[in-house]
Amino acid sequence: MPFTRLRKSEKVKIGFQLRSGNPDNPHSDNQSFDTGFNKNTIAISEAYVAWKPREFMEIRGGKFSPKNIWLVSDMQWDDDVIVEGAMEDFTFGGVDGVLKAVEATAYQLILEESGSSGDSYLVGVQVRPILQLNDKNQLTVGAT
Repeated sequence: MPFTRLRKSEKVKIGFQLRSGNPDNPHSDNQSFDTGFNKNTIAISEAYVAWKPREFMEIRGGKFSPKNIWLVSDMQWDDDVIVEGAMEDFTFGGVDGVLKAVEATAYQLILEESGSSGDSYLVGVQVRPILQLNDKNQLTVGAT
């Protein structure tokens, strides 16, 4: 997990994470123990700033793991993928009845390609209604 220091009164988070492994591996930069006597480098895996200008909105930019932010399964998004770009999170709550809150995440990500052509970009929005099923259970559904 990234190192984040945040006091309740602060509106800025700074995240930073180091990983050991092969940073040139396009699939994963996680450390592998099956390559005996190799010295793998330590590299910056995540470095980001998140700013919360309002209670319902947070803006994040830099290099980060989006899996900790949006609703996604391992079949849709690999745990090892670290992206660069920006994400904006919005939470609209305080609704009475079954609909407890609505969350939305907009993202603008740079997908670095290997080759001589330009980089690709991923732009989108995910909306997640949170439904209160009973006193102890809720259901969150994401549509991207």
